[in-house]
Amino acid sequence: MVTDKITRDAELIAFHMKNPCLTLEQIGHKFGITRQRVDQILLSVDIHIGKRRKTRPLCLNCGKPCKRMKAVYCSVKCFNEQHRLTLICHTCGKTITRSQSAVLRTETNPEYTEKKFYCSNRCKGANIGKTYGFTAHPENISKVCRFQKKHDHVSIIEEYKISKLSKTEFAKSKEIPVSTIYGILKGVTC
Repeated sequence: MVTDKITRDAELIAFHMKNPCLTLEQIGHKFGITRQRVDQILLSVDIHIGKRRKTRPLCLNCGKPCKRMKAVYCSVKCFNEQHRLTLICHTCGKTITRSQSAVLRTETNPEYTEKKFYCSNRCKGANIGKTYGFTAHPENISKVCRFQKKHDHVSIIEEYKISKLSKTEFAKSKEIPVSTIYGILKGVTC
């Protein structure tokens, strides 16, 4: 009985190969089975008939079937694995990922003279400081400390206490920006 089914299935497949234009119903009528059973037998050997049996495209990255018929990748993870490059931060050495289009944009655009990638703006700023800042050009460092205060805070506070003016009026009389006076006199009361 089982061998009869196997031989019948083989005959059915061979018959379909010789007559590919016949419908499932016509083949089923010839062998005395339903068109659904003919479809099952043909599908078991990966023969698809009709529009309803379209196979889903396979993911270009992992080979799994995609969720949608027009999709190229099965998930965002597979898309990112294909379209993102792993790079190393030029400053700290951390591994980072960037899109292929961003890397290509920096390589093809003549405006980008530096072909370096950074994990953050902090690393980028550190590299710019090393390359163009005072460490690269120590001759630009003045002998005066860069962080020297423009105004003597102690004398300004003493003068403010004596003047009995408002902070805004005091700033105008000293010709110092109001925001600077407010910063110096923060927490000072008359």
